[in-house]
Amino acid sequence: MHRRSPKSLCGGLTAAVSQHLKDLEMKGVTIIPDVFSDKQLDALRKDHDKIADIVADLTQNHQPKKRVYEEDGKEVRSNYWVHEPSGRYVLECGVGRHDTDIYFDRGEALRASYFHSNPCVVDIVNRAMKGPKVARPGLVFSSSGSSDQYWHRDVDKLFENDPDRVKLVSEMSDFYFTCLIPLIDLTNANGTTEFMLGTHRRPASSYASAKCAQFNVKCGSAVLFNGKINHRGKGNPSKSDRPVLYVVYSKPWYNDYYRAGVPESTEKLHLVKGLD
Repeated sequence: MHRRSPKSLCGGLTAAVSQHLKDLEMKGVTIIPDVFSDKQLDALRKDHDKIADIVADLTQNHQPKKRVYEEDGKEVRSNYWVHEPSGRYVLECGVGRHDTDIYFDRGEALRASYFHSNPCVVDIVNRAMKGPKVARPGLVFSSSGSSDQYWHRDVDKLFENDPDRVKLVSEMSDFYFTCLIPLIDLTNANGTTEFMLGTHRRPASSYASAKCAQFNVKCGSAVLFNGKINHRGKGNPSKSDRPVLYVVYSKPWYNDYYRAGVPESTEKLHLVKGLD
């Protein structure tokens, strides 16, 4: 079936937008259907393939560096690699899972406004998070046979004496949203993202009572969620890799290029653009 033009989906949908905002407030996550056209997806896949080659070379032919940091009061150990030509890095986020922003300043489709400033997505983000914001893109690889990712929130700890994140969820207004853009259909068969619903408004001590959910997401749609929600990518037992692009929308004061346990992440920031 031919996918509808995304342009036709971005106007006159007040009821739909209201539902997305309600889902973001109550659940912390919403699915925005048919955001990207087939032509746009083909262009994004071409840029993805170039990044995949760089990541494969780094992770297969170079020694990793050790990364140790804290997540909700627990120590997490993993690896990362530095791409010397760009100064960017590849993070290991579970066996067979890697996160990077290499090449995003060079890929033609990755620099296009329909990707990092998609009107359907930005309209909802602007309603959910008022005021100036910036956008940062990236890519998560989940190879065939990869394992479950560790549970985490996308935002770093902001208060030294807040391991349970009580202040984060009760005193901080929303300042960070993540938009996942799958380049293939996401299903339980290939490990679509799992969310602890409502935990963007709850401290870590309440995780045990949270309802977990996964969503089947058609390629061309987008998954938008609050950076405070606890979530994880599931393992990919399928025979194919699971590539997912993402764009983070955050308040300008938040440094999303910083990564705890990665000294190189304190270097010069590389933001795509500011969004009014």
